[in-house]
Amino acid sequence: MNFKYLENLTKVVEGVLSNYNITYAWIGIKKDNFLIQPILSIGFEKSFLDEIEIRWDDSKYGNGPTGRSVKSGKPVVLNDVNNDPSYKSFLVYAEKYGYKSSAAIPLKMDDTILGSLNVYSKRKNYFSDRLMSEITAFSEALSPLIYNTIIKEPHLNEKLTEYMEVLYDITLNINKGVMSDLNINYLILDALSIIEKLLMADGSEFIIYNRTTHKPELNVPSKLWIKNFRKSSSDEVFHGITPALDFLLSSSKPYTYDYTKFPPAIPFYLKKGLKTIGGASMKAYVYDRQYEAVLVLARKYNKLFKESELSLLRLLSQLFFSSYAVNKYMSNITALSKDLDILSHIDVLTNTYNKESFMMLLNEEINRYKIAKESFVIGIIDIDNFSHINDTYGYSIGDILIKMVAEYLEESLSKFGIIARLSGDEFGVIMQNTTKKIANSTLNKLISDLSDKKFNLDNISLNLGITAGIAEFPSDASLTDELLSIADNALHFAKEEGKSMVGYKEIAKNYIIKSSKTDLIYKAIEQDLFLPAFQPIRNIGDLAIYGYESLARIRMNGAVYSAYEFIDTIEKLNLINKLDFILMEKAFDIFNRFSMDNAIETKLFYNINPGMFKNVKNIDELKKTIRKHNMEGKLFFEITERETLPNLEGFSKFVKIMDEEGIFFVLDDFGSGYSSLNYLKYLPSTPIIKIDGSFIKNCHKNKRDASLVEGIATLAKSIDIIPLAEFVENEEILTELKQRGIELVQGYYTGEPSFDISL
Repeated sequence: MNFKYLENLTKVVEGVLSNYNITYAWIGIKKDNFLIQPILSIGFEKSFLDEIEIRWDDSKYGNGPTGRSVKSGKPVVLNDVNNDPSYKSFLVYAEKYGYKSSAAIPLKMDDTILGSLNVYSKRKNYFSDRLMSEITAFSEALSPLIYNTIIKEPHLNEKLTEYMEVLYDITLNINKGVMSDLNINYLILDALSIIEKLLMADGSEFIIYNRTTHKPELNVPSKLWIKNFRKSSSDEVFHGITPALDFLLSSSKPYTYDYTKFPPAIPFYLKKGLKTIGGASMKAYVYDRQYEAVLVLARKYNKLFKESELSLLRLLSQLFFSSYAVNKYMSNITALSKDLDILSHIDVLTNTYNKESFMMLLNEEINRYKIAKESFVIGIIDIDNFSHINDTYGYSIGDILIKMVAEYLEESLSKFGIIARLSGDEFGVIMQNTTKKIANSTLNKLISDLSDKKFNLDNISLNLGITAGIAEFPSDASLTDELLSIADNALHFAKEEGKSMVGYKEIAKNYIIKSSKTDLIYKAIEQDLFLPAFQPIRNIGDLAIYGYESLARIRMNGAVYSAYEFIDTIEKLNLINKLDFILMEKAFDIFNRFSMDNAIETKLFYNINPGMFKNVKNIDELKKTIRKHNMEGKLFFEITERETLPNLEGFSKFVKIMDEEGIFFVLDDFGSGYSSLNYLKYLPSTPIIKIDGSFIKNCHKNKRDASLVEGIATLAKSIDIIPLAEFVENEEILTELKQRGIELVQGYYTGEPSFDISL
C-alpha cells in the first residue's frame, strides 16, 4: 500500500466530513472472504475497528448498514440505531462511543462495489435526505481515488506475504531434511508466476551464474517468458552468457531500462516485442565459489518499474539465492560436511585462515622453534581508512575490496608462511624462518607496490594503502600474548605516524600514550573500570522508551573510551569472553535496579560476542548469569550475520538453548550480507531486526536508500518482526524513517549513551 497516498486520502476525508459535523467515519474495502477490511478511520479509537468484525454476507455481522450497502450497492441509513433491530449486533459499540445515527454509502467504480464509506453522528435523525445526497456525491468522487491508490495497486505487504509463505515453507522443510530432493526450479517458477501477476509483467527469469567456473548454474525462465520470448537470456542459442546478461549480472543496484534504448539489447527480444526490463542482481561468495544472480522482469509495454518494486525484487533475488544455496548443500551431505569442516578453519569472505586458526598456528610455530630453533616474525596488517570506504561505498563494496586485498597478500606473502583474516579489515601473517629485517623490507616493498595498484570494480577505481606492525620471536618476545601486543603496538604507532609504513619494536618503543591499549585493558580489568553505558531505543511515534542497549566503555582518569577503540585488542588478547561476563553482571544489575526503582517493565539489548556460543562452559555460565538476574523475557542478544556465519550449526543450538531461557535475539546490521533474509529462518522467534546503518545514514538524501529501508521494514512487518533503525543522527533522518514504516529508532538524536539509565 502506498502509505503517502493513504495519508493524503485521510486528510481529504477529514476535511470534507468536518464540514458536515460528522463525529466518526471509516472506509472499508470489500474482500473476497466476505469481510470488510478497514483502511482508514476518523474519530474512533483504534480499538473500535479491532474489536468488531464487519461482513457483507448474511450473518448477523453482515446485516448492519455497511454489509447491506455493499450487498445492495445502495446507501443505507439508520437514524435511530438504538431502536433498529438490524443493529442489535452492533449496539454495544453505539453505547460505548455514544453515536445515535449511522449511514453507509457504497463506493463504486462502474458496476463494481469496492467497499463503503461509513459515517456516524451523536444525534438522532441526523442524516437527512439532503445531507445523504451530498455525502453520496462525495463518495462517488472518492471511489476513483480509492480504486487507483488502494485496489489497483497491490499492497506491498501482501506481495511479500505471498512470496514469503512459499519460500519459507520450502526452506523450512529443506532444513528439516525432508525435501533434500526438491527441484528448486519448481519453487522459483511458482514465485515468478506470482511476481508477474502482481507487477503486471509479461515474463520473468532468475539466473545464477558461477563466475568461478564461468557457467550458468541455475536458469529458470517463467512459463510466460517462454510463451512471449521463447528463449532464456542464458540459452544455448546465445552461446552461454550474453553481453546483456553480463551487464545485468554486474549491476550493483536494482535497475529498470527502456529496452528499445538499452545499449546491449538483444535484437531477438526486440523482435519479440520486449519494451521494458527491471530487476536486481547480487553477488555472493559461498565458500570458495563466486556467484552472481539476477532476477529480471519484462514488459511488452513502455512502463518503467517503480523504486519500491525494484527494492522488492532485490529482496526476492536474495531469497531465491538463499533457497538455492540451502537446497544445494542439504542435498549433498558429504559436500556439506566437507565444507563445514573447512569453514571452521577458513574465513568465509577471503578464503584465508580465520583468527582461531591463526592463533593455533602461531602456538604451533612457537612449539616448532623449540626443536628447529628458527626465528619467525608475525605481522598485523590493516587497510588504511577502511571505515571511510564502507561509509562512502557501502559494506558490499568493502567486502569485495577486503577479498581483493586478501588475494594480493596471498600472492605476495604466501611463500613466507601463513595469511589469516583476524577481524574486519585486519590481517595477520606468520613469516616462517625469517628475521625482522627481512620482514620489514618485504612488507615495505609490498606497501609501495600496492600504492601503485588500482582496484577496479563496477564504476569504481580505488587506490588502497596498508599499514603493518611486526614482532620477531623470540628476540622481541617469547610469549604469545606479549608477541601479539608488541606487533599491535607497532601497528598503531605506524598508523599514528602517517600510515602506509611498517612499525616495529625499536621505533615504537617510546610510543606510550597512544599505544597503551593492552596496558589500558589490563589496568581497566584490574581496577574494575569497564562499565556499561545505556543508549535508549524509542518508539518512533511518540519517542517513548522501548528499551536500552548496553554499550561497553572504559572510564579512566576522566576519559571515556568507546568499544571500537579497544574491542579488537581485547579479541587479540582472548579476553572477550571475560569482558562479556564482567559487563553483563554490571548491566543486568543496573538495569534491574532502574526497573524496580521506576516500577516499569522495559527491555535490555546486549551485543554478545560469537565466541560465547562456541564453548559449553561459557553457555553454562551464561545461563547462570541470566537466571541470577532474572532476565527472562527482558533480554535481547544482538548478533550479526558476519559473526555467526562461520558456525551456523553451533549458533542454531545456542539459539535453542537461549529460547528455553526466555531470551530473544535481534538480527543486527540487517541487509548488509547476501544471506540476511536466510538468517530469519535460524531466528524464528526474533521479534526485532536492526537495519544496517549504511541504509539509514543517508536515507533522507538518497531515494534508493529510503526505498530499501521501506522495503525491509515492510518485509519485517509482514512476518511480525519490528524494524529498528539505528544511526538516527538528526531530525531529517527521523522524519524520513517515520514515512518509511520504521517502528523503533536509536541514535544520538533520540538519546546519547549514558552511564545512568533515565527516562
